[in-house]
Amino acid sequence: FNVPHNAINALLKGLKYHSCFNYLPKDSRTLLSTPKQISNQIRCVHPGSYYHFGLTAGILRYASPNSEEIKLAIGIDGLPISKSSGGQFWPIMAYIIDSRSVFSTVFPVGLYYGNLKPSDSNDYLHDFVNEARKLLTSGIDFNGFNLKVSINVFCCDSPAKVFILKIKSHSGFSSCSKCYIEREYKNNRVCFPYSSVKSTERTHQSYITMSDEDHHINNHVSILSELPNTDIVSIFSLDYMHLVCLGVMKKLLILWMSKGPLSVRIRAAAVHELSKYLLNLNQYIPSDFVRKARELSDVSRWKATEFRSFLLYFGPIVLKNILNEKCYVHFMALSISMNILLSPDRRELLEYANQLLDYFVKQFEIIYGVEFSSHNVHGLIHLCDAYQKFGPLDNCCAFKFENYMKELKLLIRKHEKPLEQVINRYSERNALTIEEIFNNTSNKNKNLYYTENPILEQEHNDGPLNENCTGSQYKRLFFKTLKIKIKGYADCFVLTNNEIIIKCLNIIYDKGEVYLIGKYFKNISSLYNDPIDSSMLNIYQVGKMSDTTKSWHISKII
Repeated sequence: FNVPHNAINALLKGLKYHSCFNYLPKDSRTLLSTPKQISNQIRCVHPGSYYHFGLTAGILRYASPNSEEIKLAIGIDGLPISKSSGGQFWPIMAYIIDSRSVFSTVFPVGLYYGNLKPSDSNDYLHDFVNEARKLLTSGIDFNGFNLKVSINVFCCDSPAKVFILKIKSHSGFSSCSKCYIEREYKNNRVCFPYSSVKSTERTHQSYITMSDEDHHINNHVSILSELPNTDIVSIFSLDYMHLVCLGVMKKLLILWMSKGPLSVRIRAAAVHELSKYLLNLNQYIPSDFVRKARELSDVSRWKATEFRSFLLYFGPIVLKNILNEKCYVHFMALSISMNILLSPDRRELLEYANQLLDYFVKQFEIIYGVEFSSHNVHGLIHLCDAYQKFGPLDNCCAFKFENYMKELKLLIRKHEKPLEQVINRYSERNALTIEEIFNNTSNKNKNLYYTENPILEQEHNDGPLNENCTGSQYKRLFFKTLKIKIKGYADCFVLTNNEIIIKCLNIIYDKGEVYLIGKYFKNISSLYNDPIDSSMLNIYQVGKMSDTTKSWHISKII
């Protein structure tokens, strides 16, 4: 609830009068174990200040008890904290990959505060690199074992990556961090024209020797290149959150609505119709989606998750008879390729996804004009390489870190000394055990965690039942990342592992097992067959529901 200390002090003062609570301290700082002296642990990083929380401390706190190896994802980004000044945070964040439940929590490694970003990224990263070097070399002692530690990926948006690696920004002559393509000027715009001949790829060696002088901003490389067994080029992922969602998908919508050639624009009446269609979809959008659909008039304020939902789920349906055929086929190439690259079990389709993205980039400048072929559009041709190294693109994106930065901002209660405030709040949080933190988490946020064992809620006696299942009845089920609710339209439809789509009408707990009772769709077919059969991506159109109910064991649910 982010209760301020003066409110806690007032509460403690009242509780002290009761004999049951006379053991409580008078001051909230004693109760919460607020650190007394932290200024001597803050060092100057021009033009601001930096505090190092520690990578080791975060691993020891958040590693799963049965961990055999520690694989880390690191995120670095800038965070403005004030609209009236230049005050900004630059956090170094981390989480442990392949962990479940609360153990996947993002934790702070270091935090910079100043009115400008750090003038030298190497000075800013100094403490992190020193500690990481030791961990990567010697491992970490945990629960009586020495565990290997590795950094799998650095997740940054383009400006942060440019700052960290000391390379040219996205508008630079030789700015691609993955290959040697050179930008051109067309119609007063910086662009990256498509080439059927793939540009030479950058390597760790070419980076540290600075073989391409136009790629670097000065005579220094990043201190991160000193980390053992680290390929500085491949370890920085292309973050699809910024590149695809906030980049290419947003650009497409703007081109269709106002900025593109007249041949691709959507009429104002059609834009209005699209918005109505999107709003009507909201009643069917599962609660797994962070945000509901909004009108296209708000597209400049859409968040990355909204662009992702439009690209993967809404767009293929609502754009079908709105865009001209050429634009729709082109859009579907991006939608299908991203569907493949975000799926954990689609590796056999990786080469096909690569062909679709190559087609998309090539056709983009033909349909919309070469001047709109931006740094982000060019970056699409490197996404399959990211899948090869990291797996599904959610493994190497910034969504988790962006969510954590929102929490970081909430720790600030007043304008004075924001860095010290965050240090104190985090120290108070560390005084609690992981179990205490989880127990104090709202039910809404608990449901975001991965649950290995089914969680059943809201027992009832309304049915329906059948002969095979007659146990306790529930309205809600949480299992792994799945949420099923029997009320409404949004969370009751489920796909089984033998491609049966059911509408869940009841959830049964019988003899230690969980079953779903529901009706199934008799007619099921692919939503589209070109350029790929949509059933290969578990995308279907359905009709005609069964008259009778059946039961399915929870293990049958995808």
